[in-house]
Amino acid sequence: MILWAPEGRFGRQATLFSDVRIDFPGPRNGFCPDGAKTGDGAQKDDSVRWRYEDVEFVAGVVPKDTARNDYGPERTAYALAEVPVYLAADPCARKCRLFTHPRNGTYVSDTSVDHGGEVDMTATHVGLCGPRPQDRRLPPRVTPLA
Repeated sequence: MILWAPEGRFGRQATLFSDVRIDFPGPRNGFCPDGAKTGDGAQKDDSVRWRYEDVEFVAGVVPKDTARNDYGPERTAYALAEVPVYLAADPCARKCRLFTHPRNGTYVSDTSVDHGGEVDMTATHVGLCGPRPQDRRLPPRVTPLA
């Protein structure tokens, strides 16, 4: 579901994938995001994995048992890789967090949206905005803007 909105925005030719390993900077930082988008012209590395340098957007659902990792080392790895947009849907906290503007291993902008609110990414290159579904087990539903 996380990948439907970017596909609607960027078209079926966009490189969107789910649960595919990407090796981010640092030791033991091979992650399989719930959803990711690479830029035009993205290439796989020598080990046939997508290069972290090409990742433009990462989205994930934060399970209760891995929240410490998702908001800690994983978010840091995305920031170090300068992934412009990281969207974390946290059903236990009943919030979505939108991290943007990576700088020096952290995200400068951290926007928290309550359950049921809109996740506005219109100011990012992703260009999406939409409501969070009322079913707390689902990730945020974002829709492309016209």
